[in-house]
Formats: sequence, C-alpha cells, structure tokens
Amino acid sequence: MWDEKGKPRSFSKFKEASESVISQYNTNWLETEYSTAMIRANFAQQWREIERNVDIFPNIIWLPSTSVNPRSQHVALYNKVFAFDDPFLKSNYPGSLWGCKCSISSTSESVTDGEKIKASKRSTSKASKGLDQNPGTSGALFSGTHPYVADCTKKEKKSVGQWCSKRISEQKPLNPKNKNGEKH
Repeated sequence: MWDEKGKPRSFSKFKEASESVISQYNTNWLETEYSTAMIRANFAQQWREIERNVDIFPNIIWLPSTSVNPRSQHVALYNKVFAFDDPFLKSNYPGSLWGCKCSISSTSESVTDGEKIKASKRSTSKASKGLDQNPGTSGALFSGTHPYVADCTKKEKKSVGQWCSKRISEQKPLNPKNKNGEKH
C-alpha cells in the first residue's frame, strides 16, 4: 500500500504493484480491501489524536456516513455520543464493516442517554471478520479473524509477520518534527 518512500500509493499503483503477487484477482474486491485499509488507517490516526486530547474532549460522537446508501446498522448510531472508554467502541466503530464511510469526532458533549445508546447498540450488527478490532487501539488494520490470516499456515504467518515488522521499522513517524521540535 506504500511506495518505496513510505507514501500511500493510489489504488491504480497499488493494483499494479499487487498484480505480480496475485495475477488473477477480483479487482472490485481488491479495491474494497484497499479502500477499507485506507479508511481504517485514517481512523487509527484519528483515534490516536482523540486519545491525546481526551482530557479536554472526553467523549466521541458518531458522525453520519458519506455513503449514498448508508447501512441501517450504523444509521442508528448517528450523532450518538459515547464515552471514549466505552467497551462498545472496541469492536464497533466506523470501519468495522467493509466499505463503511462513517466517521467520529471528539466532543465535550454529554454522553447520549443510556436507553438510547442501548437501543442503538442492539440495532448494530457485529463487525465484519477481519475488522473486529478497533485499529486505533489494536494497531492493526486487519485482525486475526481476516480469512487471509485465519486461513494461512504458521509458516506463512511468520513470514508475513517478519515482513510487516521490517516495513514498520522502516516507516517514518506520521508527524515528523524538525530539530526545534516543531511539526513539519
């Protein structure tokens, strides 16, 4: 997903780079995985920013999807305010379903009435396989329940883990600072 300089590739460049690995692949699914990974990476970064400011803005508001046809499971959560540490957000958050385009924002607004939250939680579906961990807390775009992980051998898992560790150690910080400590 990233080029040799550590910058995100466009989908067309990602597809081109992945063709040598998976020459016969469903392009629509590949684009869904790419989009979901990018959404989840942005969500993880946003979550960490919210976490840094939780003393000022202790709660999270679930914002409506930008999708033309939003899922009813998430519509029930629109504009609901959750405590940052609400256990519900460990596996239910924007990006917990494939193609989800919902968002969150930090807020100092009061948590939504408990009964309304309970009704919203009951109406949501479980997270999709592979998307069942909050990437902001887990540090992973996809969880161990993703078929690529769940269905691979121990040797394959080890190989992927080593490759990922190497790539992570090569990455530059998201907000590098100059020698004066100021963000670029």
